[in-house]
Amino acid sequence: MIAIERTAAVLLCAGRSRRFGPDNKLLASLQGRPLVAHAIASAAPLPLLARIAVAPPPATEPALAALLAEAGFVHIPNPDPELGKDHSLRLGLGAAIEAGTEAALLLLGDMPAVRPLHLQALVAAADPATATMSATGEFRSPPALFPAAIVRAFLAASETRLRDHLRGEAVRLVATEVEQLVDCDTRSELAALDETRGETGHGSARFSTASREVPDFK
Repeated sequence: MIAIERTAAVLLCAGRSRRFGPDNKLLASLQGRPLVAHAIASAAPLPLLARIAVAPPPATEPALAALLAEAGFVHIPNPDPELGKDHSLRLGLGAAIEAGTEAALLLLGDMPAVRPLHLQALVAAADPATATMSATGEFRSPPALFPAAIVRAFLAASETRLRDHLRGEAVRLVATEVEQLVDCDTRSELAALDETRGETGHGSARFSTASREVPDFK
């Protein structure tokens, strides 16, 4: 069993948003709030030990840094997003281990529809030797929870990507609605989600998982 009070949230916010355009997509408006504010809110009710965000240095993205600070996140700067998503993962997961956590709850800053109850379910389904991952049908995705033992093993395998490392670990799938796993990579996707959430109050029924059949840890 993993105690949620001994778990750290690790929020990834350092991507380059190349498909979105020159602006930082995490600051784009969704229902009147920055996109990343929705991801922040999903973990807000949880009694976590620590909240960690991997993001550009504050001088580079001061508005994002201010949002993270206001929400109580420890800001881990990543000045080198070109090194790829696993570099951000190692920064964030390493900080979680340094904080003395039993597990790291991985969140992505561009996933606005995740609900707190699903995050609680990920924690409840894990144990010290078993990670948990969100799933709908054949689709696997963050949010995901990694116990400290798996995190340490991944960090020790410095040349291995997380998705490859997990093939040798026990991973339990936690089913959820496809709407909770929506992410926003382009302006058109954000506009469609904004319109649909305005109509229904939740995620977009237009979301397709066809192009994301394996976990994508951004």
